[in-house]
Amino acid sequence: MKVIMIPSVSGGLGHIGRTAALARQLQRFVASIQIEYLLDTEKLRPFNIDAAAATGYRVNLLPPRNRGERDSIVRACLGSADIVIEDTCRHLIALRPIVPNSTWISVPMYPLED
Repeated sequence: MKVIMIPSVSGGLGHIGRTAALARQLQRFVASIQIEYLLDTEKLRPFNIDAAAATGYRVNLLPPRNRGERDSIVRACLGSADIVIEDTCRHLIALRPIVPNSTWISVPMYPLED
């Protein structure tokens, strides 16, 4: 089973840390699971590449997408995934129909209040 984690990379390191913890727990239950990271370059803060690489999982980059090339890029990056776990990247939810054979899980970010 192949799982691709797509954490939000437009801010700090919290989303990478959260998805790394989830990945470790998944591996405890399913030893044969294959986990990769996919970082969206359209909103990427460069230090997140090193942070994702430090988790020990393979890291790939989702290149910028224009309307004409979007579907083929998304299929190339996500088409082999059994499960896609997107952590607060709501702008990517529209990509779900492009990879209909993958289960897509969205981790919400609830509003923070004082």
